[in-house]
Amino acid sequence: LDGYKIVIHHPSESPQYDQRYFLLPQNELVSVAVKPKMLRTSPEIQKYAAKDRKCFLDYERQLRFFKVYDQQNCLSECLTNYSYAKCDCVGFYMPHSRGTPICGPGSAECLRTAKNEFFIADSELQLENYKKEVSLRMDSMSGVPRERKQFRKVAKPKCNCLPSCHSLSYDVETSQIKWNWHNDFKYSGETINSTTSGISRLRVYFKDWQFMSSERNELYGESEFWANCGGLFG
Repeated sequence: LDGYKIVIHHPSESPQYDQRYFLLPQNELVSVAVKPKMLRTSPEIQKYAAKDRKCFLDYERQLRFFKVYDQQNCLSECLTNYSYAKCDCVGFYMPHSRGTPICGPGSAECLRTAKNEFFIADSELQLENYKKEVSLRMDSMSGVPRERKQFRKVAKPKCNCLPSCHSLSYDVETSQIKWNWHNDFKYSGETINSTTSGISRLRVYFKDWQFMSSERNELYGESEFWANCGGLFG
């Protein structure tokens, strides 16, 4: 399919053209409605450890190739390190330092394998962490230790890429129609190169005039907990 890959992302985030994108085909008009999603973290839970609140504050996690931390940048950097460890080179599109070998055609298969192993291992790690969390909750509810299933060990770096505590992302809705650009240019009187075989048009706009931000907060604080206990026990 002839056309372009379009990625809408935060300016500080490394765009992922092979994962999150939509197509802008030739000879079509594509409209994109953008809806921002802002997530903030309340000061009350910033006192908790990152592993408990499940996010990093701006100053808690530093990256080598990016000035601003976010989860996608962290994963991009981790993938670069894994690809270099496995293939002794990195993709030209990956963040890297000066002097790092760039993978050529002979390393393409190794690079594809490294990417597949990395994303499979990352998915398995997330599943393992989820099962451990559920198991611990079951233990605390029943008081009986449960036998835990051992997952297959996967050789990959420990990325430790939690989400950022303050983030801005975008949801997009697309619609497209065939575009008879020959008539548009003809009626407008604009000239166009006779060798042009196809033109596309992209229209981007905000879906709403305002948007609501969300806040990560604790469900019950210490005072609420003891207040509830006092109510239960008289």
